[in-house]
Amino acid sequence: MRSRTGPLRLRVFRWSFAGRLASLTGSAMTPVALAFAVLDASGRVADLAVVLAAQSLPMLSPSPCWGRGPCARWRTVAADAEHRRAGRRGAPS
Repeated sequence: MRSRTGPLRLRVFRWSFAGRLASLTGSAMTPVALAFAVLDASGRVADLAVVLAAQSLPMLSPSPCWGRGPCARWRTVAADAEHRRAGRRGAPS
């Protein structure tokens, strides 16, 4: 009979899963920690609004990797290198 834990029986997956869970937990606690720190330092809600807006601003700004930015060229170069490497091994592309 097979175990119902699936991928969790693999040690590498368990470590990866635990690391990802810790990272996501820390990322989720960041706004709460910022709120306590700003309110403790100044006590003004307006300051908290500015800090939280500044934290989310990089997520809203367009990335240079969108569309035809510098990353489009990098993706092409990386894909070409991968196709050449696969062809050298005789693997189908």
